[in-house]
Amino acid sequence: MIHRITKYKIREGQADEVRQAVLEFIRATRENSPEGVKIDVFAEKDGLTFYHVACFRDEQTLEAHTSSEQLADIWEVVYERAESFSQSIAVDLIASTSSDCQ
Repeated sequence: MIHRITKYKIREGQADEVRQAVLEFIRATRENSPEGVKIDVFAEKDGLTFYHVACFRDEQTLEAHTSSEQLADIWEVVYERAESFSQSIAVDLIASTSSDCQ
């Protein structure tokens, strides 16, 4: 499995648009991505800081996702509204209660 985390913070007053875009992104990802993609999106209590936590079955699944229309669409919304943005970083899973991404 391949794991990635992306963090960004949205400018004040922009969170509603981003939340809507996130919901659309997740819907489109469910419908259009190959099997083996799992993405969870979290927001901090401030409502402005978001985390995308993703796991991919293999390199082909990751490549299919990174070249997808839904990913391009969400980042277009985020980039326009972001106060700060960190590129996706690769992380190694140490332990999990879920078997989805191990």
